[in-house]
Amino acid sequence: MLSIGVCYHSVPHFFEKPSPVSTLKHFQNLWYLSLPHKALLYASATAMQPALHTILPPSIQERHIDWPHISITSALQDLPLFPGHFSDLHTITLWPREYRGAGYEAFKYRDHKIWAKIEELGVDVNVCYDELDYRTEWGDSDYDPFVCEIVSFLEDL
Repeated sequence: MLSIGVCYHSVPHFFEKPSPVSTLKHFQNLWYLSLPHKALLYASATAMQPALHTILPPSIQERHIDWPHISITSALQDLPLFPGHFSDLHTITLWPREYRGAGYEAFKYRDHKIWAKIEELGVDVNVCYDELDYRTEWGDSDYDPFVCEIVSFLEDL
C-alpha cells in the first residue's frame, strides 16, 4: 500500500504555481492520493488535459482533490469511459476554496451531470468545505446561490 498526500494546514508558497505531474503510474500500489488540482492537472478549461487513466495507476481507491477548478468536471469525464482501469476507486472528495480554484457553491449547487455517471460506477463523490468558509445559508435546503443570476438574466431580457 502506498499513500501520497499533501498536508495543507498552512498554505505554503510552493502551492502558488505547481506544475502537473506527468505520471504516477509507476506507483503500482498507490491507493490514496491527495493533491491540489494544479499538481495533477492544468487548472484551465482550455488547456489540453491528459486523460486520468494515462497518469494514474489502476490501484487508486481514494482520490482527494484540494482546491479544484471547475475544469476537474471535464477531466472526470474519463472515469465512465474506462471503468475497468479504476475498478478499485470508491471515493472522490473535492475540497474547494474560493481563494484558490472554484468555491464550494460552484460544485455543490451547479448541475454537474458527471457526478451521477461516476456514482453509477459505485464511486462516491463528496464535496466538502473548510469550516472557515462555512456560510449559514448552506444549511437551508431552499438555498440556491444561482437564483440571483437567473433573476438578473431575466430582468435584462
